[in-house]
Amino acid sequence: MVGYENGRGAKRCLTIACLLGKCWVLDCGGCPGGGARGPPASERGPPKMAPLKRHAYEAQFKLQAISYAVVNGNRAAAKKFNINESMVRKWRKQQNELRQAKTTKQSSRGNKSRWPQLEDQLEQWIIEQITTGRSVSTVTIRLKATTIAQDMKIEHFQGGPSWCFRFMKRRHLSIRARTTVA
Repeated sequence: MVGYENGRGAKRCLTIACLLGKCWVLDCGGCPGGGARGPPASERGPPKMAPLKRHAYEAQFKLQAISYAVVNGNRAAAKKFNINESMVRKWRKQQNELRQAKTTKQSSRGNKSRWPQLEDQLEQWIIEQITTGRSVSTVTIRLKATTIAQDMKIEHFQGGPSWCFRFMKRRHLSIRARTTVA
């Protein structure tokens, strides 16, 4: 910044941008705009926004929003419950599922299984193995799953490691090493 001090100790900006009224120096005293415009848009970069936080809503909350929306409309419900209007529309479409779910459950979460009968049989087999004291690994689960799929004549079932871990997560199964207490 090029400038000089006047008699009262205040600096005055003498840059060409200041003289043209386009100075972006914040503490400049020489511009007509006070120099508080900030840098030009080309030098600012993208705007900084706070990241949006995702919320998990329980079925009871969703049903309250739906019942309010039926009487007052989607937009009013969205405003009252501080949610997006699109969420209210989506929840109204899922109304029957939400009424059947537990009120404290966070419903409609996670992907559904492509082969539920296969997974039912496999889960029963795993429980049998564990109760008889046999060890079960992800490799044995995958091998058994492919044999069940062949018996059921399911095409395009690969039963890879990622499928196995998703299956175990869906069915709340875990494979632990057996430990003994001394």
